[in-house]
Amino acid sequence: MFNISRNTLELWLKRKEETGDCQAIPHYQQGNRHKIRDWQRFREFVRVHGGKTQGEMTKLCLSCNQARRS
Repeated sequence: MFNISRNTLELWLKRKEETGDCQAIPHYQQGNRHKIRDWQRFREFVRVHGGKTQGEMTKLCLSCNQARRS
């Protein structure tokens, strides 16, 4: 009916019982924003590394971002 799992419903009910409220947890997302902001750079990255798996590309992308911040 609401397209949520039974587990989610149970967690909401537990939170309501413990805190008196079942609103979403504020500031839940951790880490970096998961959004592509520089599409040109992304397209170039994919053009160069397009033959690799997603896992390999992720490792490369993370190491590029860390090197760029240093």
